[in-house]
Amino acid sequence: MPKKTSTFEHQLAVTLADIRSEQKMLAFLHSFLSSNELNQLGTRLAIHTELEAGKSYEQIQKKLGVSSATISTASQQQKSPAMQMALQLLKLDVWARDKAEKIRRYVPFL
Repeated sequence: MPKKTSTFEHQLAVTLADIRSEQKMLAFLHSFLSSNELNQLGTRLAIHTELEAGKSYEQIQKKLGVSSATISTASQQQKSPAMQMALQLLKLDVWARDKAEKIRRYVPFL
């Protein structure tokens, strides 16, 4: 059974959903989170990305400096529909940025 969402969680979700630009989101995150908290979130996302790419626990440990327990937790989270959606969005963003960079090489005025 899903956990009931608190008012605070709802407010945070609405705030994050309303921020539409990367620059504004980064400004919000830097002002809202400590550098350690932001680094932890980034590392978690990197673990998920590495798992999605088929990297082994040992490879992820060496690259990111995290424990196997942390990787195992991320691996379990990987199965949730919400995480699968987020990973698909990340893949789409990487693909779009790659294509945009290739287009810029051929059309330098963009």
